[in-house]
Amino acid sequence: MDQCNETCCSIRGVYMPERYCGVDQRVKWERFVIPGGTAIFHDARVFPGGWPAPADGPVKVVNSLFRDARFSGWKIVEEVHSMVVVQREE
Repeated sequence: MDQCNETCCSIRGVYMPERYCGVDQRVKWERFVIPGGTAIFHDARVFPGGWPAPADGPVKVVNSLFRDARFSGWKIVEEVHSMVVVQREE
């Protein structure tokens, strides 16, 4: 990522997605990211030679919230190895 705004929230891979960062729990982390700020989900992307699997919680959460566009007001801005960076729209 070429820049990080004033607020950057790192969300480490959690393998029980509904309990920690799923749709119902998004307010627990979303409130820490200002408009234009970013959140980084770790272990949230399947890539060649990588360790995350499609059934892993972080992968399922990112796919559900951001790839399937169920979580409005956010967009994927970068993907590197297992990390997915999303930005809150201003």
